[in-house]
Amino acid sequence: VYVCSRTFVSIVGGIVAGILGLTNLAGFASYFVMMGMVSLGLASRTNFNPTAYYPTTRMITVEGINSGLMSFVLFWTLFYDIVHIYG
Repeated sequence: VYVCSRTFVSIVGGIVAGILGLTNLAGFASYFVMMGMVSLGLASRTNFNPTAYYPTTRMITVEGINSGLMSFVLFWTLFYDIVHIYG
């Protein structure tokens, strides 16, 4: 569940960042802010006791961030190009 939610938020976040025209560190900062929000959302779903549902707290805090980053960059650059270069 946590990996799928991170991937979905990465794709949507990349689309939003591309449409908004975020570049350089602002785009990457938006990604890490979104991943922090996903982690908080997952933690709140477990009543801030993730070890009751997951083997370690690492599962909801940092697991899947690398794969989500690749999806984010893909959709970020795609939608930035569509809106701001070709649009």
